[in-house]
Amino acid sequence: MNRRLEGLLDLRDRMNQLFEELLHPHEPAGRGVWTPLADVSETDDGFVIALELPGVKPGEVEVEVGPDGRTVWVRGRRPYPGDPPEAVHRMERHYGPFARAIDVTAPVRAETVERRYLDGVLTLTLRRAA
Repeated sequence: MNRRLEGLLDLRDRMNQLFEELLHPHEPAGRGVWTPLADVSETDDGFVIALELPGVKPGEVEVEVGPDGRTVWVRGRRPYPGDPPEAVHRMERHYGPFARAIDVTAPVRAETVERRYLDGVLTLTLRRAA
């Protein structure tokens, strides 16, 4: 790959990171940390969060409810499958550590978080605090 193209790709990556930091200020910044896509919905008794985590083993995902009960942290790592190739022309999928902070509109109870992992999607069911 020529140096100009490498420079443009690096600039694109830095711009993407800047926009991520602006759109998600509560999430950790830094090279190598990626953010999984998430859907958040509200139910009568709490919230359901679904995160796309293909290639991540369910037991290697850490879920933590913040002290205020309104922020749910999801952290883990997606390993690269096999040996990395010698020459990469494009890499759009993310590997390595990930972290996502998700704010909900009402406090939830940390001890009642239910997990379900199916087809690469981790679904968290959270109950509102009394």
